[in-house]
Amino acid sequence: MGGKILSIGRLIPIKMRGKVFIKTEDTPMKKLMNFLKKLWKDESAQGATEYILLLVVVVGLVVIFKDKIMAIVKGKVDQLGSDINKVTGQ
Repeated sequence: MGGKILSIGRLIPIKMRGKVFIKTEDTPMKKLMNFLKKLWKDESAQGATEYILLLVVVVGLVVIFKDKIMAIVKGKVDQLGSDINKVTGQ
């Protein structure tokens, strides 16, 4: 014939209901590909993943704009304190 035989793993005989079937042992690459296919199709944790990504974005924005946020909050707290002093007459 002259064709090449591609080895895809070790042959494993499996006996089921009196019949013998031949199964090939999965190679590490085939196991990885099967895992990635299952992971790609799995949507069970999609909601949690979206919440985690949203949280990462919010935390990143807070870290980036920390100084501005602190200045705004400090200004508002100082303004609130002076307004309270005006109402109480101190």
